[in-house]
Amino acid sequence: MKDKNKKLFSEMLFGLTAAGKVFLPALAAAACLSVNVYYALVSAIVCLALSAALKKKVLSLNAFLLVPVVFVAVASGNGALPLAVFVGSLLCILLSLSKNQLTFPPYVKAGAAMGLAFSITVLLTTYYFGIGASGSTTFEMLKNYRYLGFHPNWRGVFFGTVTLFVMIVFPYRFKKLSKYLPAEFVSLIIPLVLNLFLNPDKNSTPILEVGALSDMTVLSGVKSFLPLLDFSALSGGEGLVTVMKGAFALAFVWTLFKPQERKDSLSAASCGAVSALLGGFPAARRNILKYTSLSALTAVAASTLFAVLCSGIISRIPLHSLAVMFIVSAWQRVPFRLAAPVFAEKNFIGIAMFFVSAFVFVFFDPFIAAIICVVFSVAAGRIKK
Repeated sequence: MKDKNKKLFSEMLFGLTAAGKVFLPALAAAACLSVNVYYALVSAIVCLALSAALKKKVLSLNAFLLVPVVFVAVASGNGALPLAVFVGSLLCILLSLSKNQLTFPPYVKAGAAMGLAFSITVLLTTYYFGIGASGSTTFEMLKNYRYLGFHPNWRGVFFGTVTLFVMIVFPYRFKKLSKYLPAEFVSLIIPLVLNLFLNPDKNSTPILEVGALSDMTVLSGVKSFLPLLDFSALSGGEGLVTVMKGAFALAFVWTLFKPQERKDSLSAASCGAVSALLGGFPAARRNILKYTSLSALTAVAASTLFAVLCSGIISRIPLHSLAVMFIVSAWQRVPFRLAAPVFAEKNFIGIAMFFVSAFVFVFFDPFIAAIICVVFSVAAGRIKK
């Protein structure tokens, strides 16, 4: 009996770990996209529930998937996001079921990952520094930075830098503890406490915070809770084109790093489709030491209670820190080792494809960049044959 209780307690604790790994990235995405925390919560609930079918994995939004999401949101508005995520997820399901799988050369995969990491860094640096720049693509944002100039909010930069430091150092110095206590939680709780101490009055805070986005009571009407039914953002043909382009780019990014097992691949793709129905975000796998049905129940309950009962605390989380959380996690996911062989072998074609696969995400929108990477991959496959 004692061992059984210990096992159940362990499963519940891993539910809290999963909540940190899933809900906090969803919250960061919602805040950076200026959408209500409700959409982060429903995204987390869907991910946590469907993760119960996986083995030592949980589904969560990662920084690479955020690049096409930001592209659609800025170009056509947040109202276009649900359809883009839904269509992109359907494409992912079809790709998972297809017998003819497109394989990406390691150097294309590594180059694209580096380009995506740089893109999310550029797209979210405006929140890190509190600049107020805008742009749907990396190049647009770079031009906007040049126009506006860098005039950082230094207190916000301080909070963001604390998050950056903790996100890098905590998993490295506390390898075992970080498997139980997510780096995302530690990297947000410290700047949150500092912010509450340094800026006790929320009405006069000098930094960017989650603010009113934490209040779910402002939502009303069927379209607020089922945003896929709202087609106002698609009133013009340009909006629909942007949605399709974003969906394709999302499917490309997801396929680039999708799991090899068909079951896991379908679970992640289906999670994105279900999440999109409720206004949530796409998902990819993350490692966790243990995750069971009890863990899922605990994680869902913890995320829901936190989102509903702690809106005041959530509202004070610095947006600077939430942006940096994605920036650091993106660079931590770049598989540089995949490109090492082409440099060691002095494979000039592979080296060229590596750099081009990275730079296309800087100078073009995610759709065109995805097309170029796909063409490179097909060409590389034919050359190999």
